[in-house]
Amino acid sequence: MDDDANLEDSTDSEDGTGTGTAVVGFGALSVFYDRAGYDGVTDLAYYIDTDWQGRGAGTFLLEQLLDEARARHMRKACGIIFADNAGSIALMNRFGFTRFGLMPAAATDSTGTMRDMSYWYLDL
Repeated sequence: MDDDANLEDSTDSEDGTGTGTAVVGFGALSVFYDRAGYDGVTDLAYYIDTDWQGRGAGTFLLEQLLDEARARHMRKACGIIFADNAGSIALMNRFGFTRFGLMPAAATDSTGTMRDMSYWYLDL
């Protein structure tokens, strides 16, 4: 079930025709855990470019991901985010997700810094 989607914005192209696009974020739904007992549970992931954070792009993208998860008859959606990411925490809370765990020093970020990860779920 690995599916990716890009969120694009129409921009002015260098030639002035206005036909350029810029990717401002992406989202994906994938299998949460590849065991039969977890059928109906999807992992969702998203990223919004820093220039677009706080402008509604995350809300739009998460709405699309949840709509698609429901259309696929998923029963739960799970998200794993950096534990100190205030924007993503606010987004999870806004959509009614519940935090169910914290894994210390679980993943490195783009700078190589080890970060804590928080786990969130939503009943669909």
